[in-house]
Amino acid sequence: MNTNPSAQLLDSLLTATGQSTVLREEVRVWSMSGVERVTFSDGSTAIFKYAMKPFDSEDQALRLARTLGVPVPQLHTSAALDGWLGMLMEDLGPSARDVDDLDGVAAAVVLHSTRTASALPVLDRERLRTLPVRALEHLKRLRKADRWQDADDVEKALDRIAQAAEARSAGPTRAPFGWVHSEFHPTSLHVGDRAWRLLDFARAFTGAGLLDTVRRCRRLSRRSHLAGRADRRELGAGLAPHVGRRVVHGAGGSLDQRPGG
Repeated sequence: MNTNPSAQLLDSLLTATGQSTVLREEVRVWSMSGVERVTFSDGSTAIFKYAMKPFDSEDQALRLARTLGVPVPQLHTSAALDGWLGMLMEDLGPSARDVDDLDGVAAAVVLHSTRTASALPVLDRERLRTLPVRALEHLKRLRKADRWQDADDVEKALDRIAQAAEARSAGPTRAPFGWVHSEFHPTSLHVGDRAWRLLDFARAFTGAGLLDTVRRCRRLSRRSHLAGRADRRELGAGLAPHVGRRVVHGAGGSLDQRPGG
């Protein structure tokens, strides 16, 4: 495995920005990437993010997204070294509140309404149809390397998905077709006091927007059903107005409004 070159990447970024750092504070770190808050000698702060392949093109996606009006953190500069990407980005500070499912739906509406960027990889029907087969091939490579040995259930599930892939991959260009975040979970959305930002664009691509939204909508439907607040038909009928109120301020606007508020 490649040695983590975060120190060298940070040195390059500091040189490019004319800054010097006095403190590095880990925010979230794992084997293939890391997020840190760095404090400069003048007291200002920034977010230092680094990642290895296949997460090493996020700087390109962030620049594209910002150019097209998607509310993302400002990218100060980026650098690459030995298959790793390093970025210095705007420090958004602490979240004003926890993210909920309607925040995710509202953010998805903004992202999926954004003009398609030709530079993003495309997940069309053919690539969607062959996705489970390619996942099986990757699983086999991992097992040959003595990894994922206890994953028979994963292999069986992928086999079943592969058998249904021809039918299930139909109509992938049906609207909304365009930007897909692909890692749409609560930690990918930051809600501040006056604005919100989408984070973590390392796996963004062009494809069916439903790939982002289906998991959140299912969670929202299940939660509402269990709480007894609405049955699924009422939720489906009321979702569009709720989302509309949440995105009325446009990109970078407040998500603080609640449905019915």
